[in-house]
Amino acid sequence: MSKDEKIPLIKTTSSSTPTAQQTAVPITATSATATPLTAQTQSTSTTISTATTSTAKVTPSTSTNSKTAASTQEEPKKKQPPVLLREVKISNPDAIDHMKLLLELQKRFKAKFLKWKRRTEVFKLANLIVTLIIISIQVAQVIVFQLPTASIPTATKTAVATILPSVTSAVLAIQLKLGWSEKSTKCKRAAGMYNKLASHTEYRIDMLKCGGVFHDTTKIWNTALVSEASEIPSFLAAY
Repeated sequence: MSKDEKIPLIKTTSSSTPTAQQTAVPITATSATATPLTAQTQSTSTTISTATTSTAKVTPSTSTNSKTAASTQEEPKKKQPPVLLREVKISNPDAIDHMKLLLELQKRFKAKFLKWKRRTEVFKLANLIVTLIIISIQVAQVIVFQLPTASIPTATKTAVATILPSVTSAVLAIQLKLGWSEKSTKCKRAAGMYNKLASHTEYRIDMLKCGGVFHDTTKIWNTALVSEASEIPSFLAAY
């Protein structure tokens, strides 16, 4: 009986062995299935980090584009000339009487031409007079020193040698201070511009009298307006 009782025990032991093996197999399978989940989690985190990096890269470019757009909007404001140097936009150019406008412009241009021509002559004459005075002083000084001592005493020559250079320096300083030469140049430039505008309007008037038609008279008016504000001196005095 003892031998018979031992046999089931051996069977039980042998039967218990596959059970342990069978239970171990699912554990291995569980670990095997856990591996794809870990890989999936890693891939998800990699995707999120990549998206974050791309977002970080896009953000500076967006700010750069906004700055560029703002600077583009500010550029036209900086390039605009002052109000006095801008052309005037005419809202009703078809209602303008071109002949009347050209006659008025020609009258104005001729008057301005004569005005600046007279000023040019005045400043040139004043500058010429000062120059002649300086030359006369220099010539007188040379003549005095060339005369014999019997005609002009030495004391007189010494006084002349001291006084005349001082007078010459004073006259030169006045000439530089008044700047009549530069003023005459500015007046001459202004007179030349008005003379050109007067000639241009005269040609256009002749065309209208002969039956010609054009509609850009406002351009001459705007050109004269801007040129007078930018190139013509607003005020010139003799001193």
